[in-house]
Amino acid sequence: MKIGFSFGRCVRDIVLGKVKEDEVMCIIARTFMKTDEDIGFVIEEYGYHPSYLRGLDIDKCKEVAIRLFHNGRIHQPRTFGSSRYAVPEGFVWMDLAPTPTDTSEATLEAWNNYRMMIRLCDDEVDDVSNAPRN
Repeated sequence: MKIGFSFGRCVRDIVLGKVKEDEVMCIIARTFMKTDEDIGFVIEEYGYHPSYLRGLDIDKCKEVAIRLFHNGRIHQPRTFGSSRYAVPEGFVWMDLAPTPTDTSEATLEAWNNYRMMIRLCDDEVDDVSNAPRN
């Protein structure tokens, strides 16, 4: 599972297939979108931005964004009168648990050992998205 920190960059990564939509727990965005129409306006604006959605199928981007919105996976602090906290430049995703896309062999080995221990205790975990939560 992942948390995203940039609405435009996260939608980009999902549309490009770099991140699976079902891996996204939520995206913390600086946007202020309350309707599908608002989302459409933001996506169209981001379609001109080279770091966001320029060159991508804007209709597909809208579909992904609207689906995330309706599934409650876009958190917008501005809609609650707050602001998003600072995130280091270029920081787009944070993993909540190791995923197969991690590059560290040590991390994956530790995760696989953890899964083995869970299975030995009869509490089955098929993949990272089903990891037990403390």
